[in-house]
Amino acid sequence: MKRLILILILLFSTIPFAGAATDVTYDIMPKTGGAAQPILVVIRGQPITGDNQKYVYIFWDNIPLITRQPGIDHKNSVYEYRWDITINIPKTANEYGKHYLYIWVEDSTGSRKTMTFSYSINDGVPDVDSWRLFLKDHPEILAQLVGPPGPSGPQGVKGDVGEKGNIGSQGNQGIQGVKGERGEVGPIGPQGEPSPVSFTPSIVSYIASIATMLILKRRGIF
Repeated sequence: MKRLILILILLFSTIPFAGAATDVTYDIMPKTGGAAQPILVVIRGQPITGDNQKYVYIFWDNIPLITRQPGIDHKNSVYEYRWDITINIPKTANEYGKHYLYIWVEDSTGSRKTMTFSYSINDGVPDVDSWRLFLKDHPEILAQLVGPPGPSGPQGVKGDVGEKGNIGSQGNQGIQGVKGERGEVGPIGPQGEPSPVSFTPSIVSYIASIATMLILKRRGIF
């Protein structure tokens, strides 16, 4: 009788009871890869079955990829804790370097087990901080990264008229221009009226000298 009781105790100790704690293990394949490399997440419960449904959540750098995915339901309150999930790295968080996968396994009571895996992307573009450090060390590259000019902004308000400046010094005289061609001869003007006879001093002296010679000749002097 005692032997039968001992066998029953050992038998019932191997059967999971409702609400009994379930350990969870996981594996990630591959452990590192490119930005476009699919990732297989393998999750197993220990024991593999139980009467309490469990749900899986997977996050990539706090970005939810899988939410509340249940275990396999075999009916009759028997659930299998086995998940083989393939995820793709979000394009908004696929920069080169280290990232984190967060795996939650939650049961119907709200109890949760959290696991974290560090995944490294070995290609793709560097993150913002890496770019900042790189350009800081290579300023000559930043000078060449010039984009097209942007659109012109709105015209600002016209400012006040400034004070009149001082008059500058006189500039040098410019080079003399080319002499123009000679113009055509103009028409002859109308003839003026005859002027009255006038005796200029020279004519009067001439007449006086002639008269004097005539008088002297008459007197026999010549």
